[in-house]
Amino acid sequence: MTKADGSGSVEDLSERAYEIARRRQAAAMQVVTLLEDQYKTAFESHAATLLRAAAWLAGTSLYHSFGFPPDMPPGSPVLSEKSNAEGLKLMKVFIFLVDKDGIKLAPDDYAAQIPAEQEPRKQVLQVQEQFQDRYNQIMKQHGFDYLEGAKTGAVACARLVKLHCLNRKDLEPSVAASTVSIGFVEGSKMAPAALKE
Repeated sequence: MTKADGSGSVEDLSERAYEIARRRQAAAMQVVTLLEDQYKTAFESHAATLLRAAAWLAGTSLYHSFGFPPDMPPGSPVLSEKSNAEGLKLMKVFIFLVDKDGIKLAPDDYAAQIPAEQEPRKQVLQVQEQFQDRYNQIMKQHGFDYLEGAKTGAVACARLVKLHCLNRKDLEPSVAASTVSIGFVEGSKMAPAALKE
């Protein structure tokens, strides 16, 4: 049933929202699997590196959504108001999901000091070169553009925080939250490694 203004019914909107959520969960699970499959090898069994990598990939997808010129040297800082605004939305998705999973954190925990032993063992450009093309393929398979891919990356990050903080208990929640927060910013404000596609 379509309303007089041409918009769909509430039921149509609910079905579309459910379908998007279903696809988002499926894509997030594929990202989790992609990264977890490399946990012992590429990430040296280091949970904080894996989490930072997931956040970098989500942030990089957000960066690509802005349409910046592709010829910027990889690693160059790119500051923009759009990055600030959209990055905040990405954090809100992540915070909501982490809280929903039962990890209760104070606002300061998202900016907690990261101990030296929990700093990433990989660099952002290394992670992009190894994983961003596959990450983007996963998003395309599920019908997501770069912006939706970034939101889906936030879902994957929340799942990984739950896995490593609640299930495996190999990372403190405040360190995990701060790691993801930093990764979103770094990924969205730095010219990435070139796409291979």
